[in-house]
Amino acid sequence: MSLGEEFKRAMAEEEDWNPPDGGYTVKLIDGGAFTGRTDGKRYVKLRWQVIGTDNAGRQFEDFKGIDNPVGKRITGEKLTLLGVDFGRIDDIEDLDHAIFNVIGTEAEITTVQDGRWLNVTVQSVKAGTPDIPTDPAPAKAANGSTPPGSFAAAIDDDTIPF
Repeated sequence: MSLGEEFKRAMAEEEDWNPPDGGYTVKLIDGGAFTGRTDGKRYVKLRWQVIGTDNAGRQFEDFKGIDNPVGKRITGEKLTLLGVDFGRIDDIEDLDHAIFNVIGTEAEITTVQDGRWLNVTVQSVKAGTPDIPTDPAPAKAANGSTPPGSFAAAIDDDTIPF
């Protein structure tokens, strides 16, 4: 591949790329858990970036509903391998925060296109901690409220000295 082709590929819109069936080394570059605005269902969305190989730099989404037993099992197994501790998850916000804390994790995965769905299976995870700094999960106060997770979140404009 020429350098020009490499630049064109890097600048191309990658939102619609579906990896062909096979194995990949990837890095989790974004992710979260949320409740859908229109249907009220809960979802997990992970964004992977291929590292190594000719597809290096390409990105794709791994999107799964978690309000059914199968989706919950598949996603739970994947997130456990990535390092999410379900013993500390009380609600969707806790899950979102836990996913944030594993961004940067590298993994070996396999992908299989099943009709219109992309199935992503994590085979193994690189040992060590993610290379992206994390913000520890905030502890719940006795009254049930969640304190801010960082100093920046704890202050407002009136407390800034400039």
